[in-house]
Amino acid sequence: MAAFRAIGEFNSESRVSTWLHRIAVNCALMKLRIRARREKDVDALLPAFEADGNQQQSSVGWTETAEEILQREQARALVRRCIDQLPEPYRIVLVLRDIEQLPADIVAEKLKITRDNLKVKLHRARQALRTLLDPHMRGAI
Repeated sequence: MAAFRAIGEFNSESRVSTWLHRIAVNCALMKLRIRARREKDVDALLPAFEADGNQQQSSVGWTETAEEILQREQARALVRRCIDQLPEPYRIVLVLRDIEQLPADIVAEKLKITRDNLKVKLHRARQALRTLLDPHMRGAI
């Protein structure tokens, strides 16, 4: 494409192969410059050290293993998929109360339902969610 765009600038005294080679080199150099701008400098991610060789901030052991973190993320994704399967009125109540942790009075007011109706819907939503999760959780214990 670059050669096609620049065909008007081609000097007929030059060889076509030399001209195309220069275009290819320039395109490759431009790609490298763009890639270099996108790459982060790894030095900013490395620990900093004092003059005596000790780390400025010592490393601390992790409270969870990578496997535990992965399992938690997978469980969270499973719960989210099951919540998404709930009928909308129940899903909304569950999300607002249990995930967003909004007070019951505010949720009832926003949904224009009574507080008692909210409690019933929330109880049913939790029970339905438990039913959806049950087949997945039986083998996990």
